[in-house]
Amino acid sequence: MLPGGDKTAHFLAYAGLAVLVCLAMGLTVRGGVRSGGLTTLRVALGKSLAIAVAAMWAIGLFDELTQSLVGRYCSALDWLANCLGVLAGVCVMVLLHRKIVGRQPPAG
Repeated sequence: MLPGGDKTAHFLAYAGLAVLVCLAMGLTVRGGVRSGGLTTLRVALGKSLAIAVAAMWAIGLFDELTQSLVGRYCSALDWLANCLGVLAGVCVMVLLHRKIVGRQPPAG
């Protein structure tokens, strides 16, 4: 059993989900600037990440609200752990992206 039990499992599962969503969105540690320039990329990525975070929070809420249909209990603390896991996963990916991209020479 994990320390913190159920809440730790929720946190880690949603952090993992967030990392996978970031990778699927193209937030990689390789970097690269698309045709719109770096500022355009940052704005587009920021908006996309905000939408992705909101979607993952909604999935976590839906998951909690529908648990009663299968004999389980809905917990606001489980949903909070889901949300914090999403934020942690996204933050890790953004920090890794910035650290690795910052080391690369400018394209050109």
